[in-house]
Amino acid sequence: MNSDFSNITVVTVTGEAGPHAAAAAAPSLLHSAAQLPGSRALMISPERPRRLPGYVEHRRVKPFGYIGYSVFMVYCLESFIETDFALIVQKDGWVLDGKNWRDEFFQYDYIGAPSVTGLTVDSAGLRTLHNQYTWQSYVGATDVQLLPVYNGGLSFRSRKLLTAPRRLGLMMNISPPDIFLYDRDGSPLIDMDWPWGNHTEDTQLCAYMREPLEADGVRFAPLDLALDFSFEYIGDVIHADYDFARAFGTHCKFRTFLGGHPPIIDCRGNRDDIEGVYRQAEINEFLRSKYGYNITI
Repeated sequence: MNSDFSNITVVTVTGEAGPHAAAAAAPSLLHSAAQLPGSRALMISPERPRRLPGYVEHRRVKPFGYIGYSVFMVYCLESFIETDFALIVQKDGWVLDGKNWRDEFFQYDYIGAPSVTGLTVDSAGLRTLHNQYTWQSYVGATDVQLLPVYNGGLSFRSRKLLTAPRRLGLMMNISPPDIFLYDRDGSPLIDMDWPWGNHTEDTQLCAYMREPLEADGVRFAPLDLALDFSFEYIGDVIHADYDFARAFGTHCKFRTFLGGHPPIIDCRGNRDDIEGVYRQAEINEFLRSKYGYNITI
């Protein structure tokens, strides 16, 4: 590998309070940075984990929830990235194989795995947000513009992308949430949910802010390159005959990278949950056979 990674900061951001929350993201950060020799490593969290190596820079942040996380990633992360590019990782998003790095990634300002969400814009300008990979039916269509949302949990972003929303004065577009009650320890608890996921920072950047960002010269990777970069959930159209071994990284809420030798992957949820989602059991078997991961369910 002859690529120069010195202009990349591998960064993880969490607003969860307590040392355990930040510590949970450390293995994917350390592993991913090691896959890109010469890159910087940065953790932004309310507390620095006790065993975080000294070479990892830490910036302390006030605790925040997911909406705060989205706002931070869209408008604030740029203030803490000194390199030309940032690779965002999370406890459930990490680099699988640095050998799959392609210098072509440097030509784009935002790359992530194609997610279940996508936006279409028809000839009349009607914008429709699609979920559950229903946007796949528009791949190759000539009468609509298709804008897949690229997952942010493992994503590659340039400083141009990081600085653009604040510099251009772009506003986030978040719909009202569903409100529901559930019992917690015998008492009712109010919670909010955005079933269409439009509160996420990747949907904001890739869908709602896409037009002004591209007008400013921001380049989103084409779909075929995004498929080489990473995989998350699997679509029956875009991932038909997909070779997982080509992927640079992965992100999925079903799997948490715990580190170790060999690495341990903790699959959240039970076996039935995972096997009920398209090709997720196949992915687990791939991770075992290709990388020797020890997967616990």
